[in-house]
Amino acid sequence: MSSGRTPQGGMRRPGLPLRLPALRPSRSPQRARAYLGGILERNGLDERGRPPALVPDAGGAGPLRAVVRRAARGGAKSLYRVGRERIAPTLLRWGQA
Repeated sequence: MSSGRTPQGGMRRPGLPLRLPALRPSRSPQRARAYLGGILERNGLDERGRPPALVPDAGGAGPLRAVVRRAARGGAKSLYRVGRERIAPTLLRWGQA
């Protein structure tokens, strides 16, 4: 009579295969279009993986865009800090009352 255990020591369940299917990577050449463009863009590369110094300028809006982005991030950080340090504790106190 069989003990119901697999050679690796685990319990065998009726109807289930003994071996698991091979792992399939989530990032494969077949799915590259779905994620590769975003990865390259986030790292400042063009669609061929070249750094921006080798890419022709698309209109000269780079420095202005950087200034606007820096200002927006600074404002967002300030608002987040106010929310975290002032508003959140007040809301917690109101919730406990």
